[in-house]
Amino acid sequence: IYHYLKSPTIHKTEHKLSLQEQLEEEIFLGFRKMSGINILNINKKYGIDFEKRYEKILEKYNKFLIKTNNGYCFSINGVLISNTILSEFLQ
Repeated sequence: IYHYLKSPTIHKTEHKLSLQEQLEEEIFLGFRKMSGINILNINKKYGIDFEKRYEKILEKYNKFLIKTNNGYCFSINGVLISNTILSEFLQ
């Protein structure tokens, strides 16, 4: 505890997120915002086609997602089951 109190921001072990983990985190945290996720930014940043890659999930939960100008956000009912939906984006 002495070392922690002396330097609380320095950790002995550090976990670097893989590109997949970074993508999943961006999706997970993005959907938590009212504006939702921006798939244009995600596609550019991760070199993917979000709608193609997650087509099955988007189709499965289309009643709970709202297509925005730049991506997707949850509908009111989507917010109620958001944990279930978000778990499917995690691989």
